[in-house]
Amino acid sequence: MCQSFAQRSGGRLPGPVDRPSSRASSLVTCGSTELSDRSVRIESNFTMRPAHRIQFTIDCVSLMEAVMTASGPYFPTNQGIPVLTLVPPSASLELLTNWMASVDRLDVGFVCICLWRRACHALRRRKVPTVALEASHPRALRFVRAIVWRLLLALGVSFISSEFTSVWVKNPVPIFFALTNHSVALAQGTTSPPALLKRWGFVASDALVFARPTNFSEKFLMLYHRVLATQRWVTLCDALNVALCQPPPLGSVRWVLPRGRPRSLYHQGLILKGYDQEIVGHFHSLNGTLAILPHLHFPAVAMRVNPTDRIVLPRVVHVLRHLLSAEELRAGHSGGSVA
Repeated sequence: MCQSFAQRSGGRLPGPVDRPSSRASSLVTCGSTELSDRSVRIESNFTMRPAHRIQFTIDCVSLMEAVMTASGPYFPTNQGIPVLTLVPPSASLELLTNWMASVDRLDVGFVCICLWRRACHALRRRKVPTVALEASHPRALRFVRAIVWRLLLALGVSFISSEFTSVWVKNPVPIFFALTNHSVALAQGTTSPPALLKRWGFVASDALVFARPTNFSEKFLMLYHRVLATQRWVTLCDALNVALCQPPPLGSVRWVLPRGRPRSLYHQGLILKGYDQEIVGHFHSLNGTLAILPHLHFPAVAMRVNPTDRIVLPRVVHVLRHLLSAEELRAGHSGGSVA
């Protein structure tokens, strides 16, 4: 596993990394941030109750070293953009191994962000580039991705976040991310939340997220972070869509649909639209754009193909995440826990 990483880097990391930027001090919506020579300690009271205060500790030097390795000269196909995946405490070892094999086969550098030390040690024994993130509360899993995403943007790093339930078939970085002018790009979701599916005909998904360090992406992810904190009944994926339809001053997103007739897709008794080109979103009060990636290249729902259609091999497939229940993923029933 991860032979390309071991062969290209020889297990060595690049030279020393500068201390964390002071821009990380504006990371959290409510709480405090402490910076040291190596780590950033984030303390936030997400539920507005003192008993529910959550503390995150991230070794920024290890994070930047791993990011530089995954996006450096050892992996030219990344074109300077690291690929991240979050490994929860009871992640399915079978699914995680499958994801790493699919990414590694394309010579794409990646970094695993582990929430607990046991999972981090288990992956490091397999020579997988891993960064540990410690949290003081089990509910931290809800906020950890938003924290890491915003921290990377504060440190000036573009990134791609991919769920380990996906399968990478072809490298999407050169075409869809390295040359894009969008600040944020999201994969298309399935049918939740239903109200926004009825309004738009499609929804966004957090299964694949790309962001560049711009004012647009920082404000959008800060809004996503705030939705997670204030609307605790909303799922992670739904929170991303709720962030897209906020009242002023940000305002709701305005979509520019591509030309051509969309594909009619069916999932859980509902109909959604799948486009072969990206959908572009604009906000009235922000300079920048957001894109929904083409469903043809990043499918979330299995599509019926006519015999006369030209066969297009997808880039990243997210169908698997909807075939498994959340209980199976949390319990690791598909192959045991990484920890």
